[in-house]
Amino acid sequence: MPGLYAYVGSAQSNLEQRIKRHLRKNKQLFWHIDYLLDDNATAISKVFVKNAARTEECVVADILRTKSESVEGFGSSDCRCKSHLFRIKGPEVLSDFMQVFYPEIE
Repeated sequence: MPGLYAYVGSAQSNLEQRIKRHLRKNKQLFWHIDYLLDDNATAISKVFVKNAARTEECVVADILRTKSESVEGFGSSDCRCKSHLFRIKGPEVLSDFMQVFYPEIE
């Protein structure tokens, strides 16, 4: 469905390489996000990065779930979350979220 989406992921090592991999078009499809990004209609507009414990990924996903529409089962096969992909109403939803919960990130 067309719209603006936010994806919450984690990498416990080699974060920079993982992000670069996701930004590449030519790669082996492995994670849910790989399949979404393989679609030519999909474009990444912003990447937010924060060093945190792996459990924070699910905390962030749970908060975004209350502010947006979840895409059931996306990116959450290794945890108990309903989703790690969210259709958000507009960029201000994500900006407001980042300012409240992560004011140190621009």
